[in-house]
Amino acid sequence: MSSSIAITTGEPAGIGPEISVKAVFTGRVKSPVTLIGDKKLLIKTSEKLGFGSIFPDWVKFEHVPLAHPAVTQRHDPVARSDRLEIEHLLVVFERIGNRPGHLVVETLRRAAQGAQDGTYSAVVTAPVQKSIIIEAGIPFTGHTEFFQQFAGVDRVV
Repeated sequence: MSSSIAITTGEPAGIGPEISVKAVFTGRVKSPVTLIGDKKLLIKTSEKLGFGSIFPDWVKFEHVPLAHPAVTQRHDPVARSDRLEIEHLLVVFERIGNRPGHLVVETLRRAAQGAQDGTYSAVVTAPVQKSIIIEAGIPFTGHTEFFQQFAGVDRVV
């Protein structure tokens, strides 16, 4: 089992990204950490808070993009690996959608999956705004219920 802690970074427009960044830079977290959220947003948040753009070595990212990167068609031949990378980005975007509610739920899903498969020994969740998840058409009552349903158990606490 891993000793890494997953931190879902919460609703992008809320306090979640700030709390997550402060946790790793102020010494409140002593274990290896994986921040699950939009990496660019977390770096910008870190810069805004005065921590800079370079995170400690023990911090990793599981990037869940807020927006689809612009992909332009090229007329010259593209190597197969480039095409696969572009296809992967398109699949990720379509599955997550372009609304923050989808991103928040995807961060929770990835953390839950990582906890189940042993990638993470613990999961910490930053605050989310339930209404943005519900507005995205996703039935959601809270973190605890999400993890309970994901794990297929009657009680998670």
